[in-house]
Parts: sequence; structure tokens; C-alpha cells
Amino acid sequence: MLRAFRAPTGEGVEEIAQCPLWVPRSEFLNALAEAEDAYSAGEAVWSVSEPWLEANAALAQDPSVLLDEFSDWALLLDRYSTVNIVDRQGHSEIQWTNLHDHPCDARECAFRQGAITALLQTCAASEPVSVEHVECVARGGQLCRFVVDGWIPCKDSRHARAFGEARLLAAK
Repeated sequence: MLRAFRAPTGEGVEEIAQCPLWVPRSEFLNALAEAEDAYSAGEAVWSVSEPWLEANAALAQDPSVLLDEFSDWALLLDRYSTVNIVDRQGHSEIQWTNLHDHPCDARECAFRQGAITALLQTCAASEPVSVEHVECVARGGQLCRFVVDGWIPCKDSRHARAFGEARLLAAK
């Protein structure tokens, strides 16, 4: 995620600053505070991460599959929270909750909204993906809720298996 904040910009730029795999949450929040736009950093997170992540997302060919797997994808972003996906008949709700001793930050939610949008857009072709942040703990809400309009989770056991295998290989 820190690579998304520190990613060089401009045409022809190929090298991305290297960061450790896991950093303390405080370091991540400091990078969020220094970032001009946390949402854009969230959008960039998949493209500046390990190549297998973006390639595996593109293999899904349907954002509904990634939406179904999103709890697993979210683990790659954040170890201090949990994610629940709720089918709301015609749209989906992503409920993202920080662990009790890690208070929510509004910039963190902007980052998450950008990351959700970018992940789903990797296989949505030309159809735009709409992700709205409808409730936020940092703004007095009970939980952080993101609504993905028009998409419902769809299981694809082959993609889930490929994603699981890729994570095991990457871990080794």
C-alpha cells in the first residue's frame, strides 16, 4: 500500500519504490496523512503491488466474482480489520470494520474505496463500477459501509482455487 503513495508518476516510469511487506499501522496512517489523495492511492494499490495480484484479478473476468472473494482480497490490504459482504438484491454492501483498538480514519476509508473500485474495475471491461461510501465510523456511523451498485457476489470455484494457490505460492 505504501508503494501506491510513493509510486512515481509520468510516462516511461518503470521502477517503483520498494517497501517491506508489512509495516506498522501508524506508518500507514502517517503515509495517508501525507498523501494528496488517499482515494487515488487506493486506486493505484493493485497496479503497484506484486504482479500476481493484478493478473489474478484480471483472470476473474467478472467483477461479481471479485466481489464474492473480496473478504480474502481485503486481507492483503489490512490486518487490522474485517470485511463482510452482504447481498442487498441488486447491489452489494461491503461492511468494513476496524478491530476495536484501531480507530477508523476517514482517509483510510477513502483509500479503501479507491482500492475496491480499482479491483472491481480490473475485469469490468468498459462498464464503470460505482462504489459509494455511504456510512463511516470516522463520521459518526456505526460501521463503514460501501455500496457497489448493480453488482451482486457470484461464486467461481475455479477462480477461488487459482487465487488460493497463487497466495500459497506467493507466501512461499
